[in-house]
Amino acid sequence: MPKETYNNLNFEKKERIRKVLIEEFGSKPFDQVSVKDIVEKLKIARGSFYQYFESLEDAYFSVLSRETSDIHYIFMKLLKKCDFNFEKALIQYGDFLSDELFKKENYNIYKYWYIGWNEERERNYRDYSDRYREKKDFRSMTSVDFELIFFVKAVIHNVIYRNFYHGWTREKFLEIYRKNVEWIAKGIEGDK
Repeated sequence: MPKETYNNLNFEKKERIRKVLIEEFGSKPFDQVSVKDIVEKLKIARGSFYQYFESLEDAYFSVLSRETSDIHYIFMKLLKKCDFNFEKALIQYGDFLSDELFKKENYNIYKYWYIGWNEERERNYRDYSDRYREKKDFRSMTSVDFELIFFVKAVIHNVIYRNFYHGWTREKFLEIYRKNVEWIAKGIEGDK
């Protein structure tokens, strides 16, 4: 979460910093981004960066939380809206994901999020979210067994990851996504 020093900047300066951060985090995996490159592009001292953010990861998480949607929460809302009909919710979710992931301004942020994500970053992002983002109690949204939610999440995350890894088109993403949804809904044997 940006520090108070950042929040007190005028709009133009905050916007300039935000744009450089989006450019950096949207051009390469997190592990290849450096504070040095960011401050050089901003033409500010390295110490100024740390007056605005606790760390590079803090700056990254602030970009993710501002520039991306909470895709898990949106799925849970769709599931509830569809009266817990997983197939119906997943079909609508695929349409949402294809819109969200393929927006020109979002594509690279999501790409490098999925390509460069690891277990440690996941833990740190959960900690960041617990501290700074609105808490959402997913378990109170449904009585569905959460093992099923985690199973579906793993499948969908894998499709999203493969989308970015292979550079699929939006159409190819939807084709593979829908095939996976069909397997979730009908099983790998189909309706034989």
